[in-house]
Amino acid sequence: MLTAVLYGVLASAGLLVGAVIGLVSAPPRRLVAAVVAFGSGVLVSALTFELMEEAFAAGSQLFTIGGFLLGAVLYVIADIILERLAARSPRRAGRDRGDVVAGAPQIPVTSAQA
Repeated sequence: MLTAVLYGVLASAGLLVGAVIGLVSAPPRRLVAAVVAFGSGVLVSALTFELMEEAFAAGSQLFTIGGFLLGAVLYVIADIILERLAARSPRRAGRDRGDVVAGAPQIPVTSAQA
């Protein structure tokens, strides 16, 4: 029982450390994007290997590979559609303008940019 509690505490410690880092400082957006991309890749990889073994045992290899490829293609298509819809969203307009201005303080902001 104590071992399970210890494993649970160790596994969730990363969440606490990440929350403290996020509250104390603002990590660069590029670093956050890299960490999120790595984490999602690890998650997708773990799920794929876990599900692929079970699917091979339960069905044919052709349907298993075809299903996984179809799922990947549908995921990419959905991602592209959502990105295009988000780009047209009025709430997104000008969201990153402050980043551009903060990154280039030597360039004067004109009324057309403001």
